[in-house]
Amino acid sequence: SLAVMQQVFANVGGPARDIVSLNAGAAIYIAGLAPTLEVGVKRAQAVIANGAAAAKFAALINLSRRFQ
Repeated sequence: SLAVMQQVFANVGGPARDIVSLNAGAAIYIAGLAPTLEVGVKRAQAVIANGAAAAKFAALINLSRRFQ
C-alpha cells in the first residue's frame, strides 16, 4: 500500500524496507551494476536513505498523472 511505500522511502526500518532493499539489490546485481548481491543491497539501501528512491517514485507518479 502507499503508506507502506512512503515509510520505505522515508527510510523507516522494518520488514518492508528490508524486502525492498533485497529486491532492489538483487536487480542492481543482476543488471551488472554491482559485483555481488551484498554490494547491490548496500547500494539500494543508500539510494533509499539519501532520498533518491523517493524522488524517482515522485517523478513516476507525476509522469503517470499526465496520462489521465
